[in-house]
This record gives sequence, C-alpha cells and structure tokens, in this order.
Amino acid sequence: MLFRSAAIELKTLRMASNVPLGQVRDVVIAYILGRCEGAAGVASVIFRWGGLVGSLTGPQEVAQEECILSAQKVVAESGEDNRFWLRVLKGLYDMDVITEDAVFAWYKSSASRKVGGEAGKKLWVGAKPFVEALMEDSDEEESD
Repeated sequence: MLFRSAAIELKTLRMASNVPLGQVRDVVIAYILGRCEGAAGVASVIFRWGGLVGSLTGPQEVAQEECILSAQKVVAESGEDNRFWLRVLKGLYDMDVITEDAVFAWYKSSASRKVGGEAGKKLWVGAKPFVEALMEDSDEEESD
C-alpha cells in the first residue's frame, strides 16, 4: 500500500530530525483532513490514508486518544460542521486507527471539552450519538 512507503519516510525523517511522534501525527492528521473537501470526501480520504495515521498512532489507547484530540482540533479550527466530524470519527474507527475504548476515554476526558475552544466543545457534544452507538454495540457483544 502507498501509505506504507509514506510511513517509512516519515519515521525516518522524524528520527533524523528528532521530532516527537505525536507532532508528526498532528501534522499528518491536519494534512489528511484538509484534503477531504467536505463531509462527502471524508470516507475516501480516510480509507486511503487512515493506515498512515494508524502507523503513527499504534495500539496504545493514550496515543489513540491523542489522535482523536488532534483531529478534533483540526476540525474545530477548519469550521467544518458536526456531520464532517462524525464522519471523521467513524472513518478512524472503521479503519482501526482508534478503538472504542479510546473513543470512550476521549469522550470522558476533560481535554475533549477544551480542545478547539467553543467549536471543539460543539464537536464533543455532537459526538454523543456516535459514542452511544458504540456503547450499545459493546453492550450487545457482552450479552452474546
């Protein structure tokens, strides 16, 4: 896949420049979300580049939560609407960049209500249906 080559190049540049991985991830997320051209373009862009974000995030819940916070900040600053934000969350979740546990941790964190100012808080409020749907799915899996 194309993103694997990009991931190798980014990791090499990061190590050569001695830049924290989180900073690289923030730049990549901002670039990728800037390429979406509205809510309709989110799914295809994340499908194409979500693996790159995932390679810069990894399986650690804390890093995944930071990934969500970074995306929230970018979306809040871009002025995109809640529909765009929900598609970003769903796309990152569907591409296994973030887990439901990371989404729950993000939603419960105080940082999620502060990042991006008032626009970021509106995104947090608007994410409630997505979080509730994940909770319902999680509860259904536990009862099975």
